[in-house]
Parts: sequence; structure tokens; C-alpha cells
Amino acid sequence: MCGIIFQISDNKIDTENLAKAETFQKHRGPDFMGSKNIIAEEKNLYFSHQRLSILDLSSAANQPMIDEESGSILIFNGEVYNYLELKKDLSKFQINFKTTSDTEVLLYYLIFFGPELTCKKINGMWSFIFYDVKKKKIFFSRDRCGEKPLYYYIHNNNLIVASELKTLAIACGKKFNLNKKFIYNFLEQSLIDLNDDCILNGIKQFKQGSLYSLDLKNDKIILDESLFWNLEDKEKDFPNLENLISDRFFESVKIRLRSDVKIGIMLSGGLDSSTIASVAKKIDKNFNFQLLSFINNSKKYDESKFIELMEKHLNVKSLKVKLPDNVDQYFELLKEVSKKLDVPLAGASNLAHYYLMKEARKNNLKVILSGQGADESLCGYEKFLYIYLINLLKKKNFLSFFILPFYF
Repeated sequence: MCGIIFQISDNKIDTENLAKAETFQKHRGPDFMGSKNIIAEEKNLYFSHQRLSILDLSSAANQPMIDEESGSILIFNGEVYNYLELKKDLSKFQINFKTTSDTEVLLYYLIFFGPELTCKKINGMWSFIFYDVKKKKIFFSRDRCGEKPLYYYIHNNNLIVASELKTLAIACGKKFNLNKKFIYNFLEQSLIDLNDDCILNGIKQFKQGSLYSLDLKNDKIILDESLFWNLEDKEKDFPNLENLISDRFFESVKIRLRSDVKIGIMLSGGLDSSTIASVAKKIDKNFNFQLLSFINNSKKYDESKFIELMEKHLNVKSLKVKLPDNVDQYFELLKEVSKKLDVPLAGASNLAHYYLMKEARKNNLKVILSGQGADESLCGYEKFLYIYLINLLKKKNFLSFFILPFYF
């Protein structure tokens, strides 16, 4: 997790509010804060970055990162997991790499292959802002599923961008009204990412899976949007689906273990996190990772016995945390977590996750592997059974429809 702040204006940029925003957002990147102010096409551009160092901990990998030859600039939040593979693609250009970071690989890939192809080739999570000097354009992008946030506000031909809503409001130096439609959608349907709206009126978020460009030759600030990825809405047949999932899962864990800092693994005792930890053990026999687990006083929800089984299997003890028993403490925690998020709190699991991350920080863990999302992608929730049954009816597969419930 790093922080991004950017501004473009026809007028001279007042850095007072931006400095406040940078300080406020330092928690995203406590290792280094850097900024760059330039003039391009008679417009003032301000790039700011708060760095959390993961790959190449040296100062050479700090941002904003600037290509000395072209003058192109990159500020980037996230991680490009396949940066070593992408680096091989760049070998024909005889680049003198000064770092071993994924940021430098991303910068040169954007320069030599262009943002459109780069976004399709990246395997990772990201939000980035790239100034292409030759094209005289600024490019903005978020990863395929919008893991990394990026918000923007346009007013009086002035564009301000930031990683967090609160940061953006500080950088703008103004207060924003609540977006009632956004709040209604959350309360009525628990939906928060229907479009580019957010909880504050007037502020937008760059859409996931999209690439935006801003032509500096235009007098007005106009964001051109193009889609570089979308989930296909059609079924596919995979003859060896089990092997495919196994191979991709193994490779996914493997490339996420690329790090110059210690890695933590969240272990709930469930299949998803236990599988991640087991695969990590296969990759690194010494298992140089720290386990983190959430335990519960309620026997109904506590998974301690499964956690203990995995501890024995991996021969590693897990750091354990639990929510406070006191109701007053619980509501104080609820307030604390709500202040940290830019979206409404979806459930109590966020509180447990927050406690785990506080424990991770105490133990100087910057990279955490988690099983979040496995139930969604592999249809692990009970609701997916009903969706499947409905699809069987639509396909008039009545035999399977009536037989399937007997297996549950």
C-alpha cells in the first residue's frame, strides 16, 4: 500500500493544501515521501508519492520515478507480481536498470510498449499515474478488479487525484456533501461499486479495469476512458479444470512471495487460507513467514482447533488476536475502523481484519497473503447453490435440479 496525490491546473499550484494532504496520507507510505512539480504544455503538474517499500528498499526505487532520457514520470501504488517476466520483454531495449524494483519495470514498460498493452500484460494490483512526455498525455489506471483505490475531482479546469477520499478533500481545501444515492444503494442492496460514484458528491473514482488519458494539448480537462479488461459473461468448458486451478493457484502464490521484506499469512483455519499457507510451505521449505489468526470466544465461530492443526502441519506458531469482549470497547473500535475506511463498513469481519493488521504492523509485517475472495470465485457460499439451481431450471435440466439438493 502506497499513496498517490496528483494535480494539474492552468494556474500556479498552491502546495499548502497538498502538503497537508501528503502528511495526512503518510500512513499509506511511511518509508518515504517525494514530490515533483513541473510545467508541461503551459500547465502546472504536481506528482506526489508516499512509499511503502516492498521491492528494492534503496532510495533509488523512491517515487516519483523519472526516466532521465525522456522525462516521463510515474507514481504507482500496488505491486506488479510478474515484473521479472516483464523485465525479460524489455531486454531488447538495452535498458540500464538502476533498481531491482517493479516500479522501474512498470515505468519502462509504459514507455516502450504503451499504457494500453501494459495494462493487459500486468499481473498484479495497482493504481498508477503516468506522464508520457512524447505523447504529451497523462494516463490513469486501476487494476482489473479495483483493489487499489484512486479518486478524482474536477473543478474550474483543475484536476486533483488521490488514493483516499479524505486526502482528496484536504487537497481540494473544501467540504463535500454526502451522496444520498450512494448511501441508499449501500443500505438497500449492500452495493458500493455500481459505477464511478462514491460517498461524497462531486468526487468520482476511476473505474476498475479501465485506462484513462488526458491530452495536455487540450485547453480543457477531458478524461478519455477505455476498457482494457472485462469479465466475460459466458460459460467456458475446461476439460482439466482441477489441474488448471491447481497450477494457477500455485503460480499465484509463488509470484506473490517475491518480496524484500518479511511476509505474513492470514490463517483462519478454513480451506482457503490453509491452502495458501500449505503452498507457501511447498515453495519455501523453511517457511520464513509469519502466521496471523483471529480467534473467537464463541464456540460457534471459533476455529482454533483447525488453526492448531495447521500450526502442527506447518510447524509454526500463529500470532493470535481477538475482538474485545466489552461492548463499549467494541463500539469504540467500530468508530475507529469507520474513520479509516472510505466506504461504509460492510460487516464485523472488517473489525477482525483491522485487529489482525494492527498486529501485523506491531511485528513489522508489510506484506500479507489472505484467502479473501476464495468463496466468491469458487462459489463457496450457500447462496450460490440457489443460483445454480435457477440456472438448471433455465436450461430445463430438471433431473439435476431435483437430484442435487439430496447431496447437501
